[in-house]
Amino acid sequence: MVKWVIYSAKGNLLDIFEPDTAMVRFIPPTSNETDFMNLRRALEDTDHLSAYARNDFKPDRLTLFFSLIRSGDLKFEYVETVIYHVIDIPGWYLKIKDFNRNELNSGWLITDVSRNNLGIADFIKDLH
Repeated sequence: MVKWVIYSAKGNLLDIFEPDTAMVRFIPPTSNETDFMNLRRALEDTDHLSAYARNDFKPDRLTLFFSLIRSGDLKFEYVETVIYHVIDIPGWYLKIKDFNRNELNSGWLITDVSRNNLGIADFIKDLH
């Protein structure tokens, strides 16, 4: 069976964590001895919540997108652009877009042709 799925989401709205290079924020290792009193301070520091996560933490934009849709804080209205990424031709990548204009060169057209040495999984990861 073949179906369309939502693989990822992009947008400034979804970039909620900015790296903080000015300060080192952490929950002290002895916090368990004070019933994590410092946790309240950490969770109130909403602009830097990601500083309290593990070092390899990467926010999942798709989960955030779904959460915003579910809560009603974000509403889907329309699709602005559809782009097909064709990687079926070994060693090549084609980008195809629909151009709706009153000229002879309108419709689904190739907008980019380039070499591709990546496998399908690696190529999809690089699209983000």
